[in-house]
Amino acid sequence: MIVLSNGHRMEYVAASGSLGYDGKGWPQEKLLARCGRNFLDLSLFTKILKTITFLPNEGHGYTQIDFVKGGMVNAVGLKNPGFEWWLDNVGYKLPEEKESQRHLVLSLYSQKPTRLRWFSEMLVDFKRRLVGVELNFSCPSAPGFSDWKADMILKSYEAMKSYDHNLPVFCKLSAGQRKLVPEICRQAKGLIDVFDINSVPWHMVFPRQQSPFAHLGGGGVSGKIAQEVNWNFLRYLSNLTDIPVIGPSIWDYEDIGRVRSYGAKAISFGSVFTCYPWRPTQFVRKDMKEK
Repeated sequence: MIVLSNGHRMEYVAASGSLGYDGKGWPQEKLLARCGRNFLDLSLFTKILKTITFLPNEGHGYTQIDFVKGGMVNAVGLKNPGFEWWLDNVGYKLPEEKESQRHLVLSLYSQKPTRLRWFSEMLVDFKRRLVGVELNFSCPSAPGFSDWKADMILKSYEAMKSYDHNLPVFCKLSAGQRKLVPEICRQAKGLIDVFDINSVPWHMVFPRQQSPFAHLGGGGVSGKIAQEVNWNFLRYLSNLTDIPVIGPSIWDYEDIGRVRSYGAKAISFGSVFTCYPWRPTQFVRKDMKEK
């Protein structure tokens, strides 16, 4: 379990994008939720919302998703309606609540520190609506993925700490950015509260096979098929820093114990929500019962 600086206790996490922009799910999860909490109980999870950019971003479209054996690949490219839309349709509608009743983490992307400082100022109004904020610099299908440098990422976190919003800050990285990790970890204290792990660039999982989204950079692979790469990255990151890391790529119940043994302090459910939306609830309840 991870205890954040604001007191929020986090053990089971819905990864960014898995439950939409409001944490209530995409159509398939909302439909399943109507069947009752035995099938989908969203109260069990800290929910990281779908990544938002400053302005609306067309990306590559929500249809740029394909399924592979044991997972999926997506090249959505951070398509989203923008921060102003999120404020009007989600953010300002969130109630101000006690910490124990808040379960949402806002996920943001920007390559411009000036915009991140603006985000930081805006988030002062949300310290009683959210439990944290994630900066997502690791979407394999986003433009500029390979351009990120450690100093650029660290400056982004300095910008996000410009105003006193008191929200713990999550750093989302990809195994494809491993070379940046040592420098980030050396300077992360006071800037980053939690690390979490994104999908894997296609070429790292399928080095000899062309992606169905080769024309869009290949896309990011997630699920069971990404475990070998992502869990190696989890072990590496956990051994390099004392900052807690969220374990990715849960697909079967036994994976929970495996990622804990590799150093994960919390458990993340991502593409499994898309492929088998009932599994996370079943796995969490079984894990809680067996403790």
